[in-house]
Amino acid sequence: MTPALKERLDAAAEAGGRSQSQEAEFRLERSFEREALLTDVLALAFGERTAGITIMLAAVLETDGWAALSQSDTQATHWSDDPYASDRAIKGAIEVLEKLRPAGKVVEPSSDPDFRPRVYEQRWTALASIARRPKAGPQRHVQVNQHGYFPYDLKRVFEMLGPDLLERLRRKP
Repeated sequence: MTPALKERLDAAAEAGGRSQSQEAEFRLERSFEREALLTDVLALAFGERTAGITIMLAAVLETDGWAALSQSDTQATHWSDDPYASDRAIKGAIEVLEKLRPAGKVVEPSSDPDFRPRVYEQRWTALASIARRPKAGPQRHVQVNQHGYFPYDLKRVFEMLGPDLLERLRRKP
């Protein structure tokens, strides 16, 4: 243990009224409890099934993307910035989604043939317009189209994506 870490542990133990050993055990237990935090938060936000799919997709994007980047000749520092690595990651994610696709023929609803293009356009128009307001505060439950909301702190999501990925999202399909 480094002297700096020991000093921090001692201070935390004293503040909590515990011995150094008890404080170390307390903090280790908390670290194990936090392992489930991401899955619990995603399940709360999206429901169990979509959370599971989201985690699977993220794992495939990361493993395939980083593996491909290690084989690439570019100087990119993240797989999403390398065309080859990004392509491999996307193909991996599509493979997962295809395996999760339910059996059966896809039948477009006959009630509104323009539904999908219209909803898609509304969603991207709304998200892109929000992305263009960088000084706006956190935006929660922004209506994306008549069928749903984007119930997240969009400003934080856009910060996480970074300007280069945001610019890619603004492009018309």
